[in-house]
Amino acid sequence: MSENYNVVLYTLDRDGQAPDSIVDGGYYAVENNFQPPRDNSIIGISSGITTENTPSNILQIFNTKDDLYNYLVTILPEKNELFYYETVEVSPGVSTEISGIKTTMIDPEQEANEFWSRLDEYQ
Repeated sequence: MSENYNVVLYTLDRDGQAPDSIVDGGYYAVENNFQPPRDNSIIGISSGITTENTPSNILQIFNTKDDLYNYLVTILPEKNELFYYETVEVSPGVSTEISGIKTTMIDPEQEANEFWSRLDEYQ
């Protein structure tokens, strides 16, 4: 019988460790109202859990990719801005560093699709 894998929302335990069932985690962390080290809700892939045996620090099981998408829509910003430095050659043998901000639009549907496809690695 194959192992049951799920995309889940979880928190760390009181010792700051991920639940034992998490096989791939640490994604899309969002602050919550719990005390540290449980003060972030995190997305991951969990094995061997069901609604009947869910550990207390598994906050939600995403049963479908649409469920994950609907959650990501509520937490992801519309865009991500990253500050960067780049070395540019201004003439032969002469270079300079320039800085800038790279803006990337974030598509929650693409994020959900890409993350959900991680399940295939475990199924």
